[in-house]
Amino acid sequence: MKGIIVYYSQTGNTKAIAGAIREGILQQGDECDIARLPEVSNQDLLAYDIIGLGSPVWHRREPANVLAFIEYSMKNLEGTHAFTFCTHGLYPGHFIGRVVAALRLEGL
Repeated sequence: MKGIIVYYSQTGNTKAIAGAIREGILQQGDECDIARLPEVSNQDLLAYDIIGLGSPVWHRREPANVLAFIEYSMKNLEGTHAFTFCTHGLYPGHFIGRVVAALRLEGL
């Protein structure tokens, strides 16, 4: 299995979690790359079997760039497995439900 963890991080917390997830995947003997959100294109994602997507929570929601990334950069990936994760100080709000719904709309 070949995976990639794509993350958006302002303070470094989400980046740290993305790195920990990547290390866990590598320890299982699978391949896993890591990339910042704006550095990945749809063409890049076609090479992966599983995609992790993480970001902070802002005002109980995902940042707008995360939904835009799903809508514009995660096309034609039907059947690819995906998961999401978030970092937050107190309350994740509706992040998981909204991001998972957006991923499902793209066939992931």
